[in-house]
Amino acid sequence: MKNLNRQDMEDLLSGGLILGCGGGGEPQVGEAFIDEAYRKGKDFYLIDIDEIKPEGIYCLVSYVGGGISEKEEAWVKDLKKSIEHPILKAVQELSRYVGKEFSGYYPSEIGAGNTIAAMFVSAIEGKPTIDGDTAGGRAKPETAISTTHVAGIPASPVAIVNAFGEVIFIEKCIDDDRVEMLCRYVSRISGGRCAAARCPVKGKDLKSGIYSGSISLAMGAGRAVRTAKKDPVSELIRFLNGKELFRGEVAHFVLDKKQGFNWGKMSLAGTQNYKGMSYQVWYKNEHLVAWKNGRVDITCPDSIMVVDAESGKGLYNKPDDFWTGRKVAVIGRKAGDIWRTEKGLEIFGPRHFGFDMPYKALD
Repeated sequence: MKNLNRQDMEDLLSGGLILGCGGGGEPQVGEAFIDEAYRKGKDFYLIDIDEIKPEGIYCLVSYVGGGISEKEEAWVKDLKKSIEHPILKAVQELSRYVGKEFSGYYPSEIGAGNTIAAMFVSAIEGKPTIDGDTAGGRAKPETAISTTHVAGIPASPVAIVNAFGEVIFIEKCIDDDRVEMLCRYVSRISGGRCAAARCPVKGKDLKSGIYSGSISLAMGAGRAVRTAKKDPVSELIRFLNGKELFRGEVAHFVLDKKQGFNWGKMSLAGTQNYKGMSYQVWYKNEHLVAWKNGRVDITCPDSIMVVDAESGKGLYNKPDDFWTGRKVAVIGRKAGDIWRTEKGLEIFGPRHFGFDMPYKALD
């Protein structure tokens, strides 16, 4: 078990923003969680998958949300927030239902917000976080896109809590897709975000449904950028065993907030070795499909990371990060083997998002 120090957590925040593929929760949320935990004298403990207690019960915890319409925003404008951290209340409610105290927690994805949110819960309760996630070392837009889903670990029961003190409990659900729909609807009527605790499972049954080592990977990515002596992007690519896909300037960035997600597309104009070329990236919270010169270049479940070309800083899908003329680099990283299975691609391939195209694997 590792006791992470402040620098580890700062590197994790930085690396989570990179591996989050444009989503994974806003970094301001993660930074606030880190600050509060240390202010309260708490520590962040990380355990390897081999340190999981076989008979212990572990819980997946995250925030669920994204863009909502002005009409949906108006639904909550007069409601008073009564819970500072719905994510803590969610795990308490789920623990009460299963009748056992959780031995630790694991994040739904790697991102600057959701990874640290799960670790915040662990820190406050004095428990460890498993060094892994259920998105494969990246972030993803839907709760049903989960390695626990591929492994057949049920998502329910689920405890959902919002900032207004409302608690919704899903005792049993047909499948993971229905859990996603229910969580998404609650987030939409809750101002765009709610907390969900789900997938309570014994440690001995969890190993097949978690992508191991991804929190350490994110910390290492942040460290690689921070300590780079010359080109941080090249150091990052080397560390991640990734591939440079493009370098260019932001020409156009579109963001559409609806249905509980942030949707959009960005266009890049090539620079350096890519001068005269174009690149487009489509996202639904996270980057999912990209085209070079009009031809498909890479698709989910492989990771598409867009970072600042000079600093290597990860960028979040919002106009403030993608201003016209900003120089960026696009990095690809192969998905884990669990996503390259038939069921994995059914859950997280481009056809799931309505594209009439096969999975374009990173070569």
